[in-house]
Amino acid sequence: MSSHRDSISCITTAIMHDNYTTAQKATIQQLKTQLAQGKGQMTVVAMRSDYERDRERCLTSVVFVPEPLTQSISQRIIQPLKQLELEHFYYTPDLMHSTIKNVRTIHTPPLFTQEDVVKADQVFKQIVPQFPVFRFSWQDLTLFPTSVALIGYSNQTLQQLIQALDKGLSDTGDE
Repeated sequence: MSSHRDSISCITTAIMHDNYTTAQKATIQQLKTQLAQGKGQMTVVAMRSDYERDRERCLTSVVFVPEPLTQSISQRIIQPLKQLELEHFYYTPDLMHSTIKNVRTIHTPPLFTQEDVVKADQVFKQIVPQFPVFRFSWQDLTLFPTSVALIGYSNQTLQQLIQALDKGLSDTGDE
């Protein structure tokens, strides 16, 4: 799938206070509560000893985090964590990303074909340029069963983009 770096901008902003951001925070809290109760409905990728050679694959769209922010994340979050637990896998700055839309869940063998990749790429190329740049506000660290995530909140453009992508993928029979 082609990179959508030019179409979606990931920019650090001041804390956004709006209803959509409040709803995003409530969703994250609900997810954390469900996971704590063993009722989580998210895909949890098991810990691996070698992520680089792992055969599981997913079909997803990500936006890469801008370089100045990756350096800050690396210095302020990853380096202190490495001092506590060196054996974990830590993203290097060039791999830091935020998932925009997961099309197919991670699995071995992959749950998608090359035809699915082509269809999804066509949908993304058609829909993503129709949306304005939107911003993320990176505010919270969240502990998941096998990882720690830096949570980025956005405005309602993200929701509208995901809904349009869902419809476009559904129309192609890919969702």
